[in-house]
Amino acid sequence: MRRTVRLALFQFLVATLASFTPTLAAKPSMQWAVTRSATPAPSSVTTDSTRVYLVEGQRLQARRLSDGKLIWQAGTGISSPLVVERGIVYVTGRAREVFAFNATDGRKLWSTVLTGVPEQSHGGWADTLSVDHGMLLVASTRGIWGVNARTGQQRWFRELLDARGPLVQLGSITVWQVSTPLKSFTFGLQSETGREVWRVQTGATPLLQEDKYVFVTVPGSPSAYRMIDVPSGRSIRVDHNFRVGAPSGQQPAQGTPGELFVTGMEVCVRVTNGEVDRLNCVNRQQGRRTGGEADLLRQALGEHPVKVRRLLNASLPSGCVGTAVKTAVGVVLVDAPDMTKTRLSQLPSRAFACFFPVSNTLKVVPVGGQLIAIDEKGRQVWVVNVQGRVQQVIPVDGRLLVATSAELRILSWP
Repeated sequence: MRRTVRLALFQFLVATLASFTPTLAAKPSMQWAVTRSATPAPSSVTTDSTRVYLVEGQRLQARRLSDGKLIWQAGTGISSPLVVERGIVYVTGRAREVFAFNATDGRKLWSTVLTGVPEQSHGGWADTLSVDHGMLLVASTRGIWGVNARTGQQRWFRELLDARGPLVQLGSITVWQVSTPLKSFTFGLQSETGREVWRVQTGATPLLQEDKYVFVTVPGSPSAYRMIDVPSGRSIRVDHNFRVGAPSGQQPAQGTPGELFVTGMEVCVRVTNGEVDRLNCVNRQQGRRTGGEADLLRQALGEHPVKVRRLLNASLPSGCVGTAVKTAVGVVLVDAPDMTKTRLSQLPSRAFACFFPVSNTLKVVPVGGQLIAIDEKGRQVWVVNVQGRVQQVIPVDGRLLVATSAELRILSWP
């Protein structure tokens, strides 16, 4: 009798634990794959609920997410970037051309040639496309255009060299950065009119968004950040003393201070000594105000609850949610909420040191020709080999769309 009870209890515990084991912990299998052209450089991809859109051979393609089959292709001389919004795919061409195509059948809805600066005839002249409040925002190294997303009519142009963004879209205001050898600033732009509503002198690196606030580096200071209230442009500067910080390795982190990270709990600086990086971290609430609006201090120190929190880094590939830092004791994943220490020993390069979300508890890190899944405790869950250099990883309805320099594939779980 006792043995039967113990056996039943054991079976109950096993079943209970199994019910809490995430499906995504199993190694995914390839559902389908298509080869991508190596020249010109493969474009970024974007998706809606049933299709994936990309540029191949200077033509816009739509493929079914279910099996990768080609649905339609359209246009000539098409290049990246591209964005899909409300059933319309927006994409660029040569000579400052912008196109809009029907997402269902590939029918061209309109095309326009942007004006405002000398002609840029090469493909890939645009850096980003985004849609906000019915306006298609087109950014290049020469400036920002506002185009009516429904009609294709150019509404405004602002000549700004090396403008990056939008970093944040909040209400009718989008946040951008300009960084040149002579000046660096962050500014808010009204989408409908192109009017600059505020400008704050900052460093060249965006750090974090928390609800309606943006965190940016401070010029000449590796230990400070400036937090900006997006609707008003009001800001505060906060400094931290990293000499009391806890390094991620076993020895004190000494070397050249570099990249700054702000998470929900900590502020960290990457310290480089030769080929080895370390992270010196301090509690975010230990910061002190050294300028700006005093009433913003509690928010800047992370003392208020936050609904939206995400890292900002314009140099990371689309879809990345955080930065992977190689340290002497393993790779550390720096995400907006916190950091995850892993046992990964290497990364392909600092230029592509990022990771992608799979679920609330699983992240994917590209390392060489592999995708490595890491759980919330930093443990390696599975490894999948891919062809080419990983560009994007997009979760799609319980699957993963992986875009590399050589292929497009869907990974799924049993």
